[in-house]
Amino acid sequence: MKRIDPEGFTRAPHFAQAVSVPANSRLLYVAGQVAGDGFAIAPPEDFEEQVERAFDRISTILEAGGMALTDIVKVNGFISDRANVATYRRVFLKRLGDTRPVSTLVIAELIDPRLLVEIEVVAAT
Repeated sequence: MKRIDPEGFTRAPHFAQAVSVPANSRLLYVAGQVAGDGFAIAPPEDFEEQVERAFDRISTILEAGGMALTDIVKVNGFISDRANVATYRRVFLKRLGDTRPVSTLVIAELIDPRLLVEIEVVAAT
């Protein structure tokens, strides 16, 4: 994979402007993950813990697909409150390190009001 940050664009520590994936790569698309298991397990009330649990679930799915968090090339994050942006970014950096995937973060109303974050990813090897 090649991270692309054109001249004149800010090089952010937590994401790249683009990621080039070779044509022969294997892709894994992971559906949006939240802190609970559907509606069967209630999510914690703490936003940071919800982000951590969503990344735990993503990690488990990637492992089942023969991949790891370091293989993520695209992240779409959806959070319910703009006040949580800094916390989301801190956990994002902690969990993804310097892998710098392409990233989008949206303030959105999620399907269950107890959910404060949902994260979907694309990974490639």
